[in-house]
Amino acid sequence: MAVSKPSLTAAALAGAILAAIYLAGAWPNADSEAADAGQDLPQELRDEPDLYLQNATINQHHLDGALKYELAAQTITHFDDQALTRLLDPRLVLHTLEGRSWEVTADRGYIRDQPTATGELEEVVFLRNNVELRAQLPPPQLLNIATSVLYLYPDRQFAETTEDVSIDTHTGRTKAAAMSSDLVTGVVKLQSDTHQRVKTIVLPDQFK
Repeated sequence: MAVSKPSLTAAALAGAILAAIYLAGAWPNADSEAADAGQDLPQELRDEPDLYLQNATINQHHLDGALKYELAAQTITHFDDQALTRLLDPRLVLHTLEGRSWEVTADRGYIRDQPTATGELEEVVFLRNNVELRAQLPPPQLLNIATSVLYLYPDRQFAETTEDVSIDTHTGRTKAAAMSSDLVTGVVKLQSDTHQRVKTIVLPDQFK
């Protein structure tokens, strides 16, 4: 199933998922109506997600209609009281306005809004466990980034981690203690620390 909406968080996510459930011929849990009276629900029901999807795909768009990203996951669960969306086995393809695409996969993740320095809210996708970020490039070009934790900012088209990273390219492999990347330009900035220096191994055929 696939739906398209401007934003994946809060009310817009609810609209997207409810539309998907309707189109699939499924029906929301009857307990979701009772959730409006939250205080009257027993604790075991209050801990249940407000919305739940299995094997779903959601397409998100910029305000001008351009595709922002495609998100597929084994399960997508949304909790209104936490303003949080949890993901199991997510696969997200981010499309920049300049035509560059990135694919990121992980075992788990979540999506929520967080305030910026100016007080505005921005969408943040947090991914963990076996995270791989791959630039979609024509062969033989290659840019694959592997780490255990990644923060992805779809609106800014930016990604970062403070965990160890391993970066494979068509010229070799680089390891570092942290990374940030402008996904529009493809520029990757690496950092060292006391246990992991930035280290690159270049493939032998690069010197031919």
